[in-house]
Amino acid sequence: MNTPDHPSSSSAPGEATGRLLHQQYRWMRSGWPLVVAASGLALLLAVIWVCHPSFARIEKWGILPVWWGGAFAGLFVACLGLWFFRRRSLLKTARQLDDTLSAKNRLETVTALRGTDDPIAKAQREETAHFLKHVPRRSPSRILTVLGTLVVLLIAAHFATLIVWTQPWVKPAVPKAAATPTPAPAAPKASITWKSPKSETKASPIEEVPLEALAESTSGLKDLSLEISVNGESRLSVPVPVDSLKKPGRSKVITSLFLDQVAAEPFDMVSYYLKAQRISPMALPATVSPVQFVQVKPFRDDIQEVPGGTGINDLFPIITALKVVQLRLLKENFFLANADLARTNPVWIKENQRVSGEQGQLAAKVGEVIQKFIADGAPAEIVDLLNQTQPLMQQASRKIGDKENEPASKLQGKALSLITEIEKFFVKQMARDGKSVSKKKNINDPFQKQKEVELKQRYDTQAGTLELLAKEQQRLSSDLDQTKDSASDPGRNLPPPTPMPDGRPANPNRFDGSFVERQAQVSQRIASLLNAAPPPFEAEIMDHLGKAHEESKASLTQLDTEDVPMARGPAANAAHELKLAVEIMFRAGEKSAKDAMAETLKAINQASSDAKSSGQATSDDAARDAAKKAAEQVEQSRQKLAEEAQKQQDSGSSEAAKRLAAAAAALNDGKLREEMKKLYDQPRNQDQANKVSQQLANLAERLSNAPGTPRPSSEDIAKLIERIERSAANMRRLAAAQRDGATPSGRDRNQPNDSQMSQGDKQGQGDKQGQGDKQGQGDKQGQGDKQ
Repeated sequence: MNTPDHPSSSSAPGEATGRLLHQQYRWMRSGWPLVVAASGLALLLAVIWVCHPSFARIEKWGILPVWWGGAFAGLFVACLGLWFFRRRSLLKTARQLDDTLSAKNRLETVTALRGTDDPIAKAQREETAHFLKHVPRRSPSRILTVLGTLVVLLIAAHFATLIVWTQPWVKPAVPKAAATPTPAPAAPKASITWKSPKSETKASPIEEVPLEALAESTSGLKDLSLEISVNGESRLSVPVPVDSLKKPGRSKVITSLFLDQVAAEPFDMVSYYLKAQRISPMALPATVSPVQFVQVKPFRDDIQEVPGGTGINDLFPIITALKVVQLRLLKENFFLANADLARTNPVWIKENQRVSGEQGQLAAKVGEVIQKFIADGAPAEIVDLLNQTQPLMQQASRKIGDKENEPASKLQGKALSLITEIEKFFVKQMARDGKSVSKKKNINDPFQKQKEVELKQRYDTQAGTLELLAKEQQRLSSDLDQTKDSASDPGRNLPPPTPMPDGRPANPNRFDGSFVERQAQVSQRIASLLNAAPPPFEAEIMDHLGKAHEESKASLTQLDTEDVPMARGPAANAAHELKLAVEIMFRAGEKSAKDAMAETLKAINQASSDAKSSGQATSDDAARDAAKKAAEQVEQSRQKLAEEAQKQQDSGSSEAAKRLAAAAAALNDGKLREEMKKLYDQPRNQDQANKVSQQLANLAERLSNAPGTPRPSSEDIAKLIERIERSAANMRRLAAAQRDGATPSGRDRNQPNDSQMSQGDKQGQGDKQGQGDKQGQGDKQGQGDKQ
């Protein structure tokens, strides 16, 4: 059934009028969608040809199909939407056509009367038809035909483009299977390792250094030589004939390094390594051993190291440290240069970058040393040598980073040579100034008073930090309990505290600020303890710190949202965990301190015994040895107490640290050291020996009576009394046997009872008794004394 608004209605006015309206309707409905479709297809076609301006078959499409198809789909949706939204009634079309033709509503009237057959309607249709015959106009049907044809042609062009670029008639050639390459023959393996001496030794300038190495190969070795350098400068290559090397397997290499052949001088650094060539038709790099070093020492044994002091002597250890580091880097770079690894191996690359970085750091450190030497007034010759050393180190660092390890080794050797020259200059300078480079003074001379223990400030230690955190978290928890909300925070509007000139807070034992700031400080300081390497406390304490950190973060989260009631619980939990951590730290510290004091008392008692026995020695040397041993035991005990005191101050009990430091100070008594020195200088003086022994015994008694010193338990006392009673019973039995006129060993073996008595009363070493009264571990009795 035809609708009144549809252009195909049977009551349409006149044939000519109806045809005209139908044409106008189709143009209004389809004209713009066809224009958009033609424009879009043309633009898209141009774009894809710009992307691939060739008729060649596309092998790799990439994302071209995706956006090509996407553009097609988008264009179709746009045209369809445009066609749908331009729907309108025939009456509206007639009205628009009236405006275009200036028909004065004739078409609109005919359209409105299209269902009427009265004379007026017929007259109107005739009059409109007559009007249209005399009005010039263009038919929109031709334009629609042109646009439709253009759209079809553009679609065909796209389809043709797709066919040209895909070329479905061309079958891709099947790639031929690559011929399996003939594997190259494996390179023979070889290695040279040192058996003796150690990697770093010392020898005099005319000394022979015996060398022993082990060479191993799967094809044999040839052209073995000993390569020798002095301070990084190549001096000598000595052939080492070993006939067995030419055969596969292991071979022992024995040779010697004669330092006089290379004109080595005191303090020179002589490096050496073995080098050989693998027997193989292939061109292979040389097989080398690890590089080893001999430091040339002076002829006199008492010229070893510069003592501590003032002036130029203080600078000598810095040069020695630079020499040690440069020597290590030279050794590591030598290994990298001769490692049987590809330069693209990740392990080799990582180690190479590390050595390059450390060489650069050493060059920077030399720059700092130069400034220090200038400030300290070091001789100009030394500063000049250091200025020559720094650029060599920098160049070596860059070359190692560029994987030029062999040239870098030569630069490192030159730098080492210059540092050795500085070392020689120091020795000559001090010799001219009358400062002998005598044997190193023993800073732990047992007969001299040592430096007293200086404990760190507690707030500068890990233990002090933990105590501060526990105290401040508890204070924060209490403040939160007494505050209703964040607006009542007493520190919320306070100005920030002014730090000290050195950057420290004005009060290092207190966290100031708002609740959020205080909780943030606690959380951050706990995190710093957790992230410290190595861990500053034992595992149990670190576990409590981890829990406290989580609770403090939870409290901080609530405080950030100004929810004080919700922050109270986590804050209290954090305070509890920190309190437990402090308690565990104190208990562990006290136990460790007691153990240290027990060891000290044992050592002092032994020293007292040794001092007393020195007066009864059979020779002066034996007496001096006993006196020195007693003094060394006292000094070693003092050192252990001092170390334990610092340890307790750093990560344990502060009270234990004070007790241990006081005990160390008692062992460092100057008068006691003088008396022990007299005992050493007056061998076999029994009076002096008794005096020193009594002083040590009194010292041990004072230490044992000091607060915190471990006391024997009741169980230990009971065991001691039992042993004493057993010893007394054994002594009485022996005394009774002597009164009877016979010793246990002189009894008649034919008498059964005497035989048993002989076995029962016989004493062995260490008060061990025979089967009858034999005492084993823990004073166990034997069968004869068994009840």
